[in-house]
Amino acid sequence: MFSTDLLLAQSTPGPSTWLTPIWLVSVGVLAGVVGSAIVVGLFWLLSRVSFIGNLYEDKTARYRVSLGIGAVVLVVLTALIVVPQWRATQAAEGSGAALTSTAVMLLAFIPGSAAIGFGIVALASRRAMGSLTESISEGALYWFGAVFIGLSVFAITGFVLGMMDLPSVQFVRAPDRKLESILRLQYAKSAEPVEFEIPADNGTGTAIDVSIDSKELKLLQFFSDQRIEMAAEPIENDLDTSRIFPIAESDGKEPVNYYHFSTYDNSPITEGTIKQLYFRNLGDGPAHVRMLVTTQPEYPEVAIIPQTAFWVLAVILIYLMQRTALPQISAIALSTFKTETAQPVYSLFLILGTLFAVASIFIPYYTFDEDIKMLKDAVLTVMLVASIFMAVWAASKSIAEEIEGRTSLTVLSKPIGRRDFIIGKFLGVVWSTGLLYVVLTVVFLVVVSFKPVYDMRETQASEVLWQQCFAEMASIIPALVLAFMEVVVFVAISVAVSTRLPIMANLLLCFSVYLLGHLTPLIVQSNIAFEPVVFFGQFVATIVPVLDHFNVQAALTGGREVPLAYLGWASIYCFLYAGIALLLALLLFEDRDLA
Repeated sequence: MFSTDLLLAQSTPGPSTWLTPIWLVSVGVLAGVVGSAIVVGLFWLLSRVSFIGNLYEDKTARYRVSLGIGAVVLVVLTALIVVPQWRATQAAEGSGAALTSTAVMLLAFIPGSAAIGFGIVALASRRAMGSLTESISEGALYWFGAVFIGLSVFAITGFVLGMMDLPSVQFVRAPDRKLESILRLQYAKSAEPVEFEIPADNGTGTAIDVSIDSKELKLLQFFSDQRIEMAAEPIENDLDTSRIFPIAESDGKEPVNYYHFSTYDNSPITEGTIKQLYFRNLGDGPAHVRMLVTTQPEYPEVAIIPQTAFWVLAVILIYLMQRTALPQISAIALSTFKTETAQPVYSLFLILGTLFAVASIFIPYYTFDEDIKMLKDAVLTVMLVASIFMAVWAASKSIAEEIEGRTSLTVLSKPIGRRDFIIGKFLGVVWSTGLLYVVLTVVFLVVVSFKPVYDMRETQASEVLWQQCFAEMASIIPALVLAFMEVVVFVAISVAVSTRLPIMANLLLCFSVYLLGHLTPLIVQSNIAFEPVVFFGQFVATIVPVLDHFNVQAALTGGREVPLAYLGWASIYCFLYAGIALLLALLLFEDRDLA
């Protein structure tokens, strides 16, 4: 007689259930690494051209070409982002709101485009390509590269094992079919309209020409002023009713939805490529039909691959551009990065954060089958607090203690200005904190992907699909991005405070900013009519960053999707506030007596 534990162990999904989402991310990292190698190779070839390679050394030509490239980038960003945003905001909120939003976006895009122009010119120089080996072998790029290479090896190993008939060790099943879906992403349709008319008494149905792969069909929506029927073959009298989809008369507002599931044997639309759909009119007059077609690849989850590849490529190129375009600042950043990552507290936070994330899988939350929501909230909060504390600690150690110990006086005696010193320290802390955050993020993604499988074992559920694990994992990515933006804001604030105050005062002040930043919306929106409270709330909202802009944990636990536009506006707010804090840091440090 078999025991319950044995039967449960036999029903437990294999590693392909929860490792497939991680494999998709790893494939994106691999694509980003390969893409970076290709792009750097192209820049290397450009640097061999005498005019381009030596352009960076000519100051006048460098600025002209850089500004020209920046102008082109700004035009592209305006056409792709600013203009659509203007139209959407104008239609929804009016011209005033559209003008304000456009002005804010351009305020962020203009310096960003100029920076990209200078970075491209710097990266195509012989100086950059000559120091390429050094840039890769030390500093932040070396450790980020180690993480990227590890994930790339996982991607290659998963593909090789996936092509073998070894289910017990497969990271992913049918990896070739999943990768084929990448090519189909460009053919996905979102509510593409098709309008036609069906005459009354049309017998076996009127054929409407379409081109649909049933594996990629997600949804058909119908607006009709008559009752009709749909089938994928002529509607004969003896046709099985399961092959016919009835479409009721709609009021023009609420459509009749047909959700396609290709795994059902009796689906009205059978497996394969559909060239025609047949519609029979059951009304008295001609039916005017509007059909909205929504399709997606067989595995739409592969969309995360090009997205991940883009960010890996961006990280690598931004670092290389920074090294060449800002040599003195990069020297300070490199020294700061090496110093902070070598601190015992850095390793301590990395180990404790990893252990907490892994232990969160087994912690009982008693939430009636919603433990994963509590896990997401708890681990994300710990990651955020740990990263902010590490950022404040690193900024204080590298600025306040160097000022007190007269080390900064030695550094500034070299041809390095105070501006280079502050910005270099800021970038060094951002890179070191970013490395900590990326490693903890990888662990967090694995934990969230595994949690549904663990909960299935605990609740004895019937089955967990890898798509469910992917959905849980993908839902936390916007929250992770926004949380890191909050960390960047605190790095800038901590750098500014460190120019005048020691580490304990910095920690207390940043802790106060953290509390007030999250309480600001409550203070401003309160109905208290007491003038001092109202004034204090408005003052805090003006001075302290509104950290709730980066907090989407309520949406995360509620299963709501964070729109991409929200991430864009949050990033603009992050860059603007961090820039203001850095300007304050430069002002505070300009007349600081270092002797």
